[in-house]
Amino acid sequence: MKQVAAAIARMGAAEAAAFEAGRGVEITLDNGDRIAIEAADVTVQRIPREGLVVAAEGEIVIAIETTLTPELVEEGLAREFVSRVQNLRKAASRARRSSWPRTDATPRNSSSRAPASCTRDA
Repeated sequence: MKQVAAAIARMGAAEAAAFEAGRGVEITLDNGDRIAIEAADVTVQRIPREGLVVAAEGEIVIAIETTLTPELVEEGLAREFVSRVQNLRKAASRARRSSWPRTDATPRNSSSRAPASCTRDA
């Protein structure tokens, strides 16, 4: 049994894909004997390496490295800084606009009323 487990552990991606597809695989033991392993005889588990997040659907497998390098941390901090500055600028602009005094001469919707200089005398 240990020889079978060792032979299965040495299998590559092609054999694992065959098991996932429901096909059997023939393996060679250390003593030269060949035996057939059916897909129902094994359970295929995907164990990602440390620092990777893996997702699979069918034959498509995607792995994303999640290790943060010093360069990535610096870039993230720079983006966060820029985002906060932009949000502060936007808030300050809104505050300035809302504090402007309104008079009856100030149109509420400047696009709906034309200035007096643009009107035509008939």
